[in-house]
Amino acid sequence: MKHIEDIRALLDILLSSGSFHSLILEGAPGWGKSSTVENLFRQKGTPFVALGSYTTPLSLFKFLSENPQANVVIDNCAGIFGDAIAMSILKAATWPSSGSEGTRLISWGTTSEKGEPPFFFDGKIVLLTNMVPKSGDGAAFTSRSLHYCIAPGPIEMEGLLRSVASSPSFPDSDLAREVA
Repeated sequence: MKHIEDIRALLDILLSSGSFHSLILEGAPGWGKSSTVENLFRQKGTPFVALGSYTTPLSLFKFLSENPQANVVIDNCAGIFGDAIAMSILKAATWPSSGSEGTRLISWGTTSEKGEPPFFFDGKIVLLTNMVPKSGDGAAFTSRSLHYCIAPGPIEMEGLLRSVASSPSFPDSDLAREVA
């Protein structure tokens, strides 16, 4: 399918670029964002670490600080776009800030004694999501990233339905093909 080849090309650009540090893959569930990215990293022999499920801003900060040079795949992290702190961390991880001399410095400012030391993030981030908010922090993060929205056309949708209908997942494959 065309979107898999497009994702392959964008991942190649991300991994070889000194200017781009993040890739957003956006699209409806079930179009293979997660499996495609994981398979492409494995095919390339390129290590990656994954973060999924619900993640607090502090947990995101700690995960990135523990993997400062990694290829990080963030998949289905509920609420990440709705949290200004999490979005600030992602923006700092993917774009140099003023006065940082081209580095991507991430800091956790707090008056609590539980503060975290700042660190430089030199890795890449691939964010997999069903939808990116089009305003505010979502737009700012998108503007710093390579961005690909999977929007399949009718022919691609038909092809996927037919391939799934032919799989052993359905007890009545004739009915599944008829529905497709």
